[in-house]
Amino acid sequence: MNAKNTFRILLWLNKSKSKDIRLPIYARVTVNGQRAEISLSRYCYPEAWDNRAHRMKGRSPEATILNNYLDAKYAKLLQCYEDLLKEDIIITARAVKARFLGSDSTFKTLKDVLDHHNTTMGDILKWGTLKNYAATEKYLIDYMEKDHSTPNIYLKNINYQFITGFDKFLRRQKDKNKKKQLSNNGIMKHMERFKKLTNLAIKLGWMDKDPFRDYKMKFEKFDRAYLNQRELHFIENTRFTRITLETTKDIFLFACYTGLSYIDVKNLNTDNIIKGINGKDWIYCRREKSQTPMKIPLLEKAQLILEKYKSPITEILLPYIQ
Repeated sequence: MNAKNTFRILLWLNKSKSKDIRLPIYARVTVNGQRAEISLSRYCYPEAWDNRAHRMKGRSPEATILNNYLDAKYAKLLQCYEDLLKEDIIITARAVKARFLGSDSTFKTLKDVLDHHNTTMGDILKWGTLKNYAATEKYLIDYMEKDHSTPNIYLKNINYQFITGFDKFLRRQKDKNKKKQLSNNGIMKHMERFKKLTNLAIKLGWMDKDPFRDYKMKFEKFDRAYLNQRELHFIENTRFTRITLETTKDIFLFACYTGLSYIDVKNLNTDNIIKGINGKDWIYCRREKSQTPMKIPLLEKAQLILEKYKSPITEILLPYIQ
């Protein structure tokens, strides 16, 4: 298909873009009759332009410098066309222009993916998740600047060596208090978010291969501590003189009785309490993080806490502790 393309490059003075006596020099790329125009960021007086040679007249130093520049741009446009032919993709005038300007997928960078993610996911992801991505972004930028002496990198240059290098870089970093090394699982979360960014680039067609293919994430498993019956009773029977501490205790106990996270407890309102088929109250809600629906029986102890904080002026079930 590509072998039948008709391709032409024309250098010309664009009179419609004139702001002074000199006229801007443009390149017009034509592929199969379709055009794309590119400013070459150079100017020439109309009387000094050779309309047959499409270059500046004469052999003056000024003409030599300008014509060498135009020859280089002409050669670059030819090379862009040849490269697209070798890649066996559909060639258009816009595709040649994009490759010439460095705006096609071949020239997409890591920061392009970060910017795209921040723009498109800002209204989708929760604030806490976005905050975590911001932390990963900061580490990626630090890694590029300190280990690669560059503020950015082309996506096509992100490979297994870059991935493992970022892993090693993170293992040299301190936590936000600048005291302890980042934990292994904390590092794996950063690598996990980085992998999601490269997967996004692959879906957008900005990357051809998965640089994480041979990289294995290794999370360390921990047995989560939990309250036993004696400890729970101890908290229940503790009375605080400060109202805020007593309120915090009640909210914590309510979470224990229902299995809800703090953010889910915070979001509960009167609409979330529904009568079940057994005639008793149930909590119907969705998890803030995953939007998974939940149906939880409202136990007597949890019901007593709700009664304690019941208010005629608000639909929120429990007070919010900042």
